[in-house]
Amino acid sequence: MYRYCLYYNISILLLPAAVPVVYGQSTFGAAAAGLNSLTAYPEKGPWPVLNNPSHLDVEKPVIGVFGFQTAGFTELTDLAAAIALKIPGSSAGIGIHQYGFSLFRETRIRLACSISAGPIRTGVALNYLTIHQGDGFGSASGRSLDIGFSTILHPGITLSGKVDNLTRARFGALPGSIPHRVSAGISYHLSDRSLSLLEWVRETPYPDSWRFGIQSFVLPSLPIRGGVATEPGIWSFGFGYQTDLWEVNVAVQHHELLGISPGFDLIVQF
Repeated sequence: MYRYCLYYNISILLLPAAVPVVYGQSTFGAAAAGLNSLTAYPEKGPWPVLNNPSHLDVEKPVIGVFGFQTAGFTELTDLAAAIALKIPGSSAGIGIHQYGFSLFRETRIRLACSISAGPIRTGVALNYLTIHQGDGFGSASGRSLDIGFSTILHPGITLSGKVDNLTRARFGALPGSIPHRVSAGISYHLSDRSLSLLEWVRETPYPDSWRFGIQSFVLPSLPIRGGVATEPGIWSFGFGYQTDLWEVNVAVQHHELLGISPGFDLIVQF
């Protein structure tokens, strides 16, 4: 989500030392964005590399690119790319995310893999993060560890969760400069063509957020999506088009204070 963007102008213009509290998206892919950034979405493809790594499960190499522009500001644009592939007994991938512009830029490189152990699938992701502020204010870097899990409770019902920044790493002496999040959610396939999701998210020191999303295939290759969230209040809408080798997805989110933010992705399977 983009909880911190309200502080963007103040942080850049008045408080250079506080810039590390400005973050981009924490969930990637336009399908997830159309579902209100739900990480409980049991998606296949490249985006679990950057989202919940326990969902990482591919049979063939797949690559994706994603863009998201908060409130229509080019300075608040997220760009991400990820590739996932099958390895012996598992799936793995690498992703990169960049947010910001010349005066402030956040970059993250992420390695992720998943492993199945009986009914539970676990995922681990290592992050290398850098922030750079222009006009001679310098840069900083840090490393963090994320974990995730998912398990099928009943055919069509999946429970999943993740912890971002398990070790509570930070940039230098700035506490909270790398977000620590805990989330848990459930997805329920109402039918072969319909999916509903509910997720709880806690991010210190903010109020707990609840997110709900639904996806339905109006045609075999045409899914539509929607969602709502609390803290902050957000509604979302999206759709996609899928083929055997590629898919595109489009999403729009409306933040109660920031307004409309569009997102788009392209996924190709080799």
